[in-house]
Amino acid sequence: MQPQLPIACERHARWVVVLTVGALAALSVLAAKAMLADGSYAMLGILQRGGYLDFDRARAFAMQIVQTPAVLAIKAGERDVITLIYLFSLGLVGIPALLWIAALMMQWRSNLFWMLVAAFCATHLTSGFCSIGEYNLAYALTALCFAIMLRPALGPVNAISLVLAAFALVRAYESTAYLGPLLAVIAADRLRRGFRSMHRVEIAALATGLVLFAAGTAVAIWSILH
Repeated sequence: MQPQLPIACERHARWVVVLTVGALAALSVLAAKAMLADGSYAMLGILQRGGYLDFDRARAFAMQIVQTPAVLAIKAGERDVITLIYLFSLGLVGIPALLWIAALMMQWRSNLFWMLVAAFCATHLTSGFCSIGEYNLAYALTALCFAIMLRPALGPVNAISLVLAAFALVRAYESTAYLGPLLAVIAADRLRRGFRSMHRVEIAALATGLVLFAAGTAVAIWSILH
C-alpha cells in the first residue's frame, strides 16, 4: 500500500497543476488583463480598424491568433466595447493557457510533465503578467511542439498539431531565435532515431516542423538585426 500513496499524491498534484493553469487563465480574462500596459492601445487599434492590428511582420501570426476572438466578434456585428475587451483578454490569455494545458496533457504520464510545469513557472508566471506580449504565445507554442515531439508516437492529430504550431512559431516572437534551434534539434534527432520505424505521416510532420523551426529562427534573427 505504501508505494501506491506517493503515486496517488503525484496524480492528484498533476490535476491540481492543470486546474490551476485553467483557473489562472479564467481569472485573468475576468479581470480583463488584456487592458494592462500596451493592451489598451492594441484594443483601440482593433476597434479603429474593425479588424486585426498588425504592426510587426515578425510577430504577425501571433498577433492574428490572439486577436481573432475579438476580430471575429466585430465582424459578426458585436459593438459592445466591454464584451470585446473580454474577448480580447480571452485571446491573449486563454489561447496560450489552452496550449500549455494541451502540452501538459500530452506528457501526462511522463516525468517531462514536471519539466513543462517548471517551464510554465519560469516563463508565464514571471514575464507573463503583461498578457499583451506575443512571447506568451511563443512560449506556449514551443511547449506544445516540445511535448508532441517527445511522445512515443505522434499519430495523425498530433502530427497536424505539430505542423500548425510550428507554422505559427515562424512569425511569433524573437525568442524563436534560440527556441527554434532547440526544437529543430529535437525534430532532427527524432527523425534520425526513428526514421525506419515511423509512419510516413510522422516523418512528414517532423520534417516539415524542422523546416519551419529553421524558418522561424531566421525570421527572429532578421527581426532582431533590423
